[in-house]
Amino acid sequence: MVAEVAPLVADPEVEVRRGAVNLLDALGSPAALPPIHQALTDTDEQVRLRAAEALMRQGDTSDETLAALVHAVGDRAPRVRRAAVDALNKLKASTDAVRAALGEATRDDDTKVADRARIALKKASAEPKAKAPRAKGKKKAE
Repeated sequence: MVAEVAPLVADPEVEVRRGAVNLLDALGSPAALPPIHQALTDTDEQVRLRAAEALMRQGDTSDETLAALVHAVGDRAPRVRRAAVDALNKLKASTDAVRAALGEATRDDDTKVADRARIALKKASAEPKAKAPRAKGKKKAE
């Protein structure tokens, strides 16, 4: 199913891209993560927002997911930045790149982003070391 839905994140119609991200999120498969990462760079704010929220729900802390969320912390839309900060906080990510992005976000013009980043940075800085990357998703029956 992921293979059929993944190309839709690049569809010309914004509603199709939004629906694709929602469906990929609902599938909960590790194979859905790369197209969700791609959706974080979409031209539509809602697609990017849904992608950040999907990554938070997926619980994946792989290098690729963290890099995509770190990039989204600098998004032009405050709602997307907030969602990326919230995702990093929920994922308890504490890599150097995550802490650097959260540190930058504490100076965000949007006070909600800055406040949430301060909370997330405090938690990330309290972590003794970076969590080992893990992928979360449904396992296929063998």
